[in-house]
Amino acid sequence: MRAGVFALAAVLHAPAAWAWDSECYLRLPGVPARPDDFGPRCPAGPFTAHQRWIGRNTEHRQLFVEACDLAGLPERVCSGDVNVRVFTGNFPIATAAYTVPSYLPVPFARAERVRERTWQIAELAQLPDFAYSLWDWATGMEHCPLIEVIASPAECHDFASHMGGVNSNHFPPQTGYFYQYLHDLARQRARECASVRSRLTAADGGPGAHSTFVEACEVEALTMEAHAQHYLQDSWSMGHLWNRWGSPDLLDFPPDQPRTRAVLIGAAAGIIHGTRGVVQPMLEERGLTSMLDCNDGMCGPHAPVTYVFPGIAPARGVGDFFLSRALPREALHRAQIDRLLGCSVVGLRSVYEALGHAPGELSPRGDTSSLVLADPSTPESPCYQQRATNFAMSFGTGIDFVNRGLQARLDLDGWSGYHLTPAVAEAAASVGMAPIPLSLAREFRDDFFRTSVLARLLAIRDPFGTTMARAPIPFLGMRENSAYVHPERLARYIDPLLPWPATRSVSSPGDGVSMADRALALARMFHRAHAADWCPQTTTASLEALRARSRDVILDAEGHAAACEACTEFTERHLRVGTSVDAYDHALEPVCHYLGGRDYVYVPRSSAGATPRSLAEAWCGCSPRFGGAWAQCGTTCRDRNPLTGDCGCTADTRRTFIDAGMMPADCGADPMAFSLVPGDLAFCGPVTPLPDDTFAGVFLLTPAVGTCVPTCRVPNTQRSPPSCGCPGGAERVNLSVVAEACPGRHAPATLGVCLRRGASGPRDFGGAYQVDDPITGGMGCRASNPFTSGCACPSGFRASPFRAMASYTSSTGRAIPSTIYVCMPGS
Repeated sequence: MRAGVFALAAVLHAPAAWAWDSECYLRLPGVPARPDDFGPRCPAGPFTAHQRWIGRNTEHRQLFVEACDLAGLPERVCSGDVNVRVFTGNFPIATAAYTVPSYLPVPFARAERVRERTWQIAELAQLPDFAYSLWDWATGMEHCPLIEVIASPAECHDFASHMGGVNSNHFPPQTGYFYQYLHDLARQRARECASVRSRLTAADGGPGAHSTFVEACEVEALTMEAHAQHYLQDSWSMGHLWNRWGSPDLLDFPPDQPRTRAVLIGAAAGIIHGTRGVVQPMLEERGLTSMLDCNDGMCGPHAPVTYVFPGIAPARGVGDFFLSRALPREALHRAQIDRLLGCSVVGLRSVYEALGHAPGELSPRGDTSSLVLADPSTPESPCYQQRATNFAMSFGTGIDFVNRGLQARLDLDGWSGYHLTPAVAEAAASVGMAPIPLSLAREFRDDFFRTSVLARLLAIRDPFGTTMARAPIPFLGMRENSAYVHPERLARYIDPLLPWPATRSVSSPGDGVSMADRALALARMFHRAHAADWCPQTTTASLEALRARSRDVILDAEGHAAACEACTEFTERHLRVGTSVDAYDHALEPVCHYLGGRDYVYVPRSSAGATPRSLAEAWCGCSPRFGGAWAQCGTTCRDRNPLTGDCGCTADTRRTFIDAGMMPADCGADPMAFSLVPGDLAFCGPVTPLPDDTFAGVFLLTPAVGTCVPTCRVPNTQRSPPSCGCPGGAERVNLSVVAEACPGRHAPATLGVCLRRGASGPRDFGGAYQVDDPITGGMGCRASNPFTSGCACPSGFRASPFRAMASYTSSTGRAIPSTIYVCMPGS
């Protein structure tokens, strides 16, 4: 019995009832997420927003992928990665345990950073278990949507202490209302996407160069539907098939300690729903899983656990952590999973077809013959009418586990029920609440005892009835959740009505982040998806503000890159190639020409290879002044230019070749050969240099060797006249290479790289440095980068390596292999 009370206390330490399992697993930076990954769980709040929600226990994601495949949507929608680039500020979000950069979208003319957010659409089916709404996720979970409480973002998003208390909307009938609201938003957004597609198609026979805006809009609409599908899926998790007490809004709770009551109600609901998610990890931590396994309550695969659906006999059901028993669609749980997937398929197809895709485009992957299709778009739909039987509800009021192969059970009444009081008090301390008054603790104990006794009586009198599931007796002053359905205000943290950013929603006083602010944040995050909304709002004045921002000298390298990307992104949408409204290329109309834009920027074509994007960059003052570098062995490309992907320069820059010898092994020759392999380093600089360019050119100076005299082999074209040295105001990095000093004679030479250090730091060129291989005679860090005073690149730049020979003696064959690092934008 003591072990049972210990287990009960453990349950109350995490008072929440999730539905199908959702998981966020910690992963190392740079390690791609895979569906079979498994590791420590993420800390709640902003840190979770920065992680991928992929893993073997992500049941909501698995259900979405299965339904998506059966609906016949393209595989890229069902399981492909998507991403958006979000313009944010540069301020950290810190908690006691970790710090992450902000994801909060800011006004485009105040961009300081660009954050790329990547996800699978299916991952967002887990969103309500981590965040309160889509706008909460879009803003990085950096605020607390429960404005009635004072809590940090991490605490506010903790399921045990805050979210679990208001998750009555994960239980029917509230699930139906939340799905309807969010599904309607997704369909409306999909129709707007279809309108964008139609306007672009009517203009030029197809979206063509502007198709990425249509694709971005579709990603947003389907992401919204994935969020909605969570509530539909919850409606079929066995532990959720009852009208749980409470409301998703703390305003509905009694004014006497509303959050405490909400959390304690969540604890009671979690006990009935099933405690495996809490107890099993504790058994694993203590190494007890070889003896004990918690297959608890209504979610577990127990014969007495059944539900009733109007018009059919009681059927077996499973829930959280046991999806593997149902998803193969085996006979025992076939009715449950076929109805769940049938509802999901209809919901997904309705959104996909609203995007403008014909039903004939859908090609189901898998057996759809047994699906029970039903429209889930209204709360009255058959998708929300199933309820747990009285016997199943009675079975839930206990803790079940396998002990050395034998099924055991702890009924939570009588003596164990009496001990709920200290367990509740201990749990309260663990979730950061004020001490629970003894009167409230006793009220919890008495209400739970009455509930469990009534459940047992009803299980005897009417085992296959649903009285207990539909009308549980009040608990801590709260009725069943059907009493707290407010169609006009589902919850104060709900997503705003469309259109975004100009929402029609009106906030109530004291709602915290206003509906207008929520809509603005969503439209800023999905800014390409909302091109039709931003085009009419973007004026010549706002484009000039973006241009001024991109030329702000106080920005650091990453801030300048973000400002340039924001300016280029929006300028390209309004850019016409030409000189005026009477003289421009009508074949290259920008996307805003079709989507309601009124103001334009006219830029003449500067060269044959210029594109609207490169012209937009130039107009913003963001054209790459440094076009990268590459290396070749003879005429064979060896080290590619990371800015182009080949041995070539970016548009509007020109190359300067530097004769630099290479080691035979670096060029695929005999590594034992005592000969230098001819090679070249190429640096790409501006055609027309400017006095504030960070990159100030290169030159090659060879020394006196025998009869050879010092020679300026390659002059710096950024000097006037061209000569070996740096322009005024620039400093140089002296790199060592082996070059031809005079015909037939090679010797160590100086490759000078010139740069300017402005007050704002490097922009498109982060300097250079040289490191010798670790051999006898090697110098290690041979030449330091002035930007870092060491062999490293500054923040916001990546080191691109180019092999070279630092010194060479032809008579002995002695050589010092080395690597020259050029710092180019990126991280």
